[in-house]
Amino acid sequence: MIDDTGKDYQEYVIRISYDKAYDAAKENIFLQIDFQADQAELYLNGEKIADQYYIGDVWEVSLKRFDFPMELILRLYPLEEDDKIYLETQPDYLNGRCCSLKDIRCVYECKEKL
Repeated sequence: MIDDTGKDYQEYVIRISYDKAYDAAKENIFLQIDFQADQAELYLNGEKIADQYYIGDVWEVSLKRFDFPMELILRLYPLEEDDKIYLETQPDYLNGRCCSLKDIRCVYECKEKL
């Protein structure tokens, strides 16, 4: 796909179902996105709500902050091997380019009084 600026990207639809057993106890749920690309953007109802450049770590986004959405759109913009940027952790390039979603998961945060 091509965005409004002419950049190409890969897009993923993320559908989230929440476990009712956690509803009473949860403080937050984090979406953990492990990607290898130049940049990732997260959209809710067509509006960009978060973005992250590749740094080699899992990107963590609070779902509570956005009122626990049921569907998000993730866009990944490719990273070219000859891009003039410094990366401490090199991604896996395929034919001189990387733009991949390695893993995505939800992690519950629960707080208990001691």
